[in-house]
Formats: sequence, C-alpha cells, structure tokens
Amino acid sequence: MQFSKIQNLDVVTRITGPTHNYLGIEFSAYSGEGNTPVLERLRTHDEPVLEIMDPHTDLCREVMDGVAIANERFGTHLGVVRIRYIGDDSKVSGVYNQLAQSLVEHFVERQRQSSFVDESSTLDDEIIDRHADELFLEYDRRESEDAARA
Repeated sequence: MQFSKIQNLDVVTRITGPTHNYLGIEFSAYSGEGNTPVLERLRTHDEPVLEIMDPHTDLCREVMDGVAIANERFGTHLGVVRIRYIGDDSKVSGVYNQLAQSLVEHFVERQRQSSFVDESSTLDDEIIDRHADELFLEYDRRESEDAARA
C-alpha cells in the first residue's frame, strides 16, 4: 500500500498483481451521527463526479465500517467528510474496509509523530532554557568571586 495526501484527502493505493484500488478519505475530528459524506467517483483525466452517498452500497458500507472499526481500535473519533474512489477499480469484497482501516491507522500515526516532534521540540527548549539558567548562574558566581578578590 502507498499512502499520500492530496489537499484534505488522505489517500491509499493498493496494487496487487492484476487488482488495483484507490481510496481517498477526508476526515473530520468528530464522527457525528447524521453527517452524510460526499462521495466522489474519479474517471481518467476528469474531475470527480459527485454521487449520492448510499450507506447500503458495498463501497460506502465498507469504508464507514472500516473507519468505525479503526476508531474503536485506536480510541479515536474520526468522521468521514468525503470519500473518493476510482470507478473502474477492482471489485474485491472487503478491500475498502481494509483500506479505510489502514488510512485511519496512517492518520493516527502521522498525528502521533507530529505530536512527538512538537513534544521533543518543547523538551529541547526546556533543556536549552535550563542550561542558559545554569550558565547565567555560573557567570554571576564568577563575577561575584572576581569582585570579592578586587
């Protein structure tokens, strides 16, 4: 699987021999009931075609179920704002469920890495501040010793 980001869409592509699948999901921070995602079907070299989101179709059901399963597993509450797929992708039962779970996992991991970078940069700032305080104290101590000797 290959992951990418296209504007607000988190995208996964899967190619295994003769089968290929593409799934893009725009996530929201909250999985509120009653929110109906936008469904977009891609065709070669065309703009996405909007379709009616029917939760009973295999693709829609698999994507929504996959996100719900991954939310449960990761303790997240991601909602789905938009689903994008390619109309002539291989029809393999369960594949969009798996791809949706993978996208949530990838999204969560990216958030954790981003959070780790923010925390480590905060830690670096704290270390620098602590060392700066120690250097100023040492400078003041030496200055006081020099003044006492003079």
